[in-house]
Amino acid sequence: MRCTAKQTETRMLDEEKEGFNYKDRSTRSENFFILQLDHLRIRAGRSGVQYCEFQGYINDKKWNCLDSSYMTSLETFKYLLKNQLFKDLEKYDLFNQHILWTYDKSSYTFQHYLLGASSLLCKTTSKLERILFDVYKNQIIMDSYDYGVIIPEPFFFPSHLKQILQKVLLDLRFKSIQYIPESLLYCFGSGIRNAIIVDVSWEGVYIIPVYDLRVLNSSVKATNRGYKILHYSGSRTIDVNDFDSVFYELEKYAAYSASAEEVKGIFFPPEDNEHPLDDEEQSVSKLLMELVQELPIDIRKELQNKILVTNKFLVPHFREILQEEVGSIGTKIFSPLDVWQCTSLYADYFLS
Repeated sequence: MRCTAKQTETRMLDEEKEGFNYKDRSTRSENFFILQLDHLRIRAGRSGVQYCEFQGYINDKKWNCLDSSYMTSLETFKYLLKNQLFKDLEKYDLFNQHILWTYDKSSYTFQHYLLGASSLLCKTTSKLERILFDVYKNQIIMDSYDYGVIIPEPFFFPSHLKQILQKVLLDLRFKSIQYIPESLLYCFGSGIRNAIIVDVSWEGVYIIPVYDLRVLNSSVKATNRGYKILHYSGSRTIDVNDFDSVFYELEKYAAYSASAEEVKGIFFPPEDNEHPLDDEEQSVSKLLMELVQELPIDIRKELQNKILVTNKFLVPHFREILQEEVGSIGTKIFSPLDVWQCTSLYADYFLS
């Protein structure tokens, strides 16, 4: 697989590049199907290709079955959205047509599914079956018997969702299933072994130090100032008349129309001594600086010079504001390859 100029530039971030043993594709004995899931989207395709072969939103009509209560639920949804009652919003099934999982759903256990209970897990399992069958039979057109599956694993990935995925994928007769932490894949794709990953996710932002391709779990920092706050903020200006289009409009607003002031207010709130923030609501820049200062002295400089801001969710102005906020400690902030591209590179060169 020939690297693009961007891939070559990214790999030059670290002088340790010679430590990697890239394998010739001709020696690889197994083909891989990459399945990337986040809260809103699914991306899929065969490894060895720079871009995924399929991507779509979880709320596609063909993957969801709306019942007779649709219109009543729509009115409730519109009321909750307009009044910014997001915690109540996420309890409704109609909302869950658009979101594959939230961490509140983690309270359900896989045993509920095994016992046949009519729970959210059953709906999630049914939806994943419809999605995956459609993807590999109609969108990509492949024989599952010939492929193993690689799933990039977010830092907080619900265990019950992993169990559901395992059941569905094995039922579809894929050869094998591998979960690989996204933070390590970003390092693989950038050709480096050490980095601090600033992962902007739906539920929050996670700051993950990686040293020698190992996640330093005890040093991870997190804030609940996630992408969903920016996503929902567009509801103040969007006229919600069609449920099928509302999430697309909100997504467009978050990715392209949000101002620098709005992004700064959500992810980088100023200190207020009179109304201090809770521990889980801290500014991203404050948490990053705290993490750097708490790292062992012998690895601190190595990591603070390689800060990678993920791009699963497009947040305008985020990288520039973060660089401005933490520039005083001499950090260097980069944007890595897309996680799907990183996974494809990993499968193409590291698996045989």
